Amino acid sequence: MKKNLLLFTLTIFLSLAIIEIFVRSFVYKKDDFNYRNTFLLFEQGQVFKNIESFFVYSPNANIVASTYYFKDDNFVEVNRFNIKTNNFGLVQDEDLIPKKESLLILGDSFVQGQGYGNWTDNLKKDFSKYQIINGGILGTGPQQFLLLEEYLSKKLLISKVVLLYIGDDFRRDLYN
Repeated sequence: MKKNLLLFTLTIFLSLAIIEIFVRSFVYKKDDFNYRNTFLLFEQGQVFKNIESFFVYSPNANIVASTYYFKDDNFVEVNRFNIKTNNFGLVQDEDLIPKKESLLILGDSFVQGQGYGNWTDNLKKDFSKYQIINGGILGTGPQQFLLLEEYLSKKLLISKVVLLYIGDDFRRDLYN
């Protein structure tokens, strides 16, 4: 049993190392991508709403967001997408019902669906017992996740919390 576990662990580690080398060598060649050259623009005045020491999006809004990459003295549009917010300023189609049992998914831009759209709305059919709450907001980290969860728990019936994060999230300070 220990031998199988060791072999499995070693296989996973080597597979991830090979994928990392491939991506660095062929997908993102050196100097081909620099995150500092990426810009996110919003086509609306009041995009965010501060709540205490954290933020959400403006409630009940339709916000157009565009991502641009600066390369060779030009801005190249990477994508343009709509952000629809609910009555709590979270990215999802439906308003939240305070007395309905809820599952809160916390995270940053990939939970929000940045650049693509809210994927958590697709979970409704699989989790019909729960109201799914998309607690993903771009550029946030654990401090924001905790404050958002505490705030929403006072106003909604949250039964379960799922935290999705990447390592970079832990370097993000709280801001609004």
